[in-house]
Amino acid sequence: MSAVNAGAPPPAEQKAGKTAEAVVAHGRSVINGEGVRVGPGKTVALPVGEVRQLRKLGFLIGADEEFIASRPGPNLKVSDGPTVRLAS
Repeated sequence: MSAVNAGAPPPAEQKAGKTAEAVVAHGRSVINGEGVRVGPGKTVALPVGEVRQLRKLGFLIGADEEFIASRPGPNLKVSDGPTVRLAS
């Protein structure tokens, strides 16, 4: 399996050669059938069983989901952090 070996598709599904295209989720990457790493937001073609398993694991987004390129994070400044005061 591309990302995780757990829950590999049955051998019959692997031999059938049926593939499906899916989009890689934000913050994830997947190795395609040729051994090339495919990053977030890119489309990858994989066997149907792998696509199903990788969607369950959160590596691929579903057809009804929208890819979000980046999510807003916290806006922190150095002055917001902890301060150390020395005893006099």
